[in-house]
Amino acid sequence: MKEKKPKPCCKPMAAPSLADVHQKLELLLEYQQSKKLDQMLCVLRGIEKALTVLEAQGKKIMSAISDFAVKQREHNAKISTAMTDLAGDIQSLNDKITELQNNPGPISPQDQATLDELQSEGLALADALAAVAAIHPPTPPPG
Repeated sequence: MKEKKPKPCCKPMAAPSLADVHQKLELLLEYQQSKKLDQMLCVLRGIEKALTVLEAQGKKIMSAISDFAVKQREHNAKISTAMTDLAGDIQSLNDKITELQNNPGPISPQDQATLDELQSEGLALADALAAVAAIHPPTPPPG
């Protein structure tokens, strides 16, 4: 029996020339490089999106800091005004005490009225100081 030789599925090709191989390698290299460029471009787009998000967060944080700074300055102004008012009231009381101490002789009814007024004003100053202590600064932004 004769053995049948299988028919080739493809026509035999001539051996490629060195120039053909070189050209195909260059095409393959270009394809690989363009694929890498696409991947790099994709990564760069992701970085750009991340930077956009970070920039927005930075602006939000700076806005929160600016808003807090305004509130803190208002609070500081209230405290400063209250302290200035207290200092003036204390000086006024000290002036009245000095006036009483420089008054020769026994305590007159007018002197007693001034002493009573000083005591009352002293208590009012203590209340005012407690009110200043009760002024709370604004709550800072989270984070």
